[in-house]
Amino acid sequence: MIIFIKSAASYERRREWIRKAWGSIGYLDGATFQTVFVIGQAQESTQALLDEEHNIYGDILQVDASDAYQDVGFKTLSGMQWTSDKLSLKYFYDSQI
Repeated sequence: MIIFIKSAASYERRREWIRKAWGSIGYLDGATFQTVFVIGQAQESTQALLDEEHNIYGDILQVDASDAYQDVGFKTLSGMQWTSDKLSLKYFYDSQI
């Protein structure tokens, strides 16, 4: 199962908390879980930190949209499109705000 969480570039502490809490569960009762954070475009000052975070964890999907709340629908559709393009039909998709 892939769990997509809409996040903002500046919410590094929230993502870290999720990774340490329920996002750390990768395997349970025969099922594999992966958490992916969907993030819009970052300001230049934040982008370098976001790139470093992605290099460490590999769980960020950055999409071509603003990080504003009104673009959360676009982030959702982007995660669905990525799933359709990259994963086989054996995966389940879940999306969280």
